[in-house]
Amino acid sequence: MKAPISLLILCVILYFFTVNAQNTNKIEGLFNTYIKSAPTQLKVFFLDGDFDNSLYNNPEKAKEYALEILIISKNANYKVGIAIGHNLLGM
Repeated sequence: MKAPISLLILCVILYFFTVNAQNTNKIEGLFNTYIKSAPTQLKVFFLDGDFDNSLYNNPEKAKEYALEILIISKNANYKVGIAIGHNLLGM
């Protein structure tokens, strides 16, 4: 009796992971639209989160996020963001 319940729970969990993975493009599109008008501090915050999410799955994309943090922070002279960008790049 425990095996069918465990199998059902596993199937439900896997279903939600699949649904979540399919919605990633929609979320990225909304993020890209919003990020263009956000203040620098908020851009750095969101990009830092994206860096964390992609670090182990897509290291090249994570590096792009870190470089973007560094570029937008330097353009706005946001010293905390510059420090975060250097930290994420390992400098």
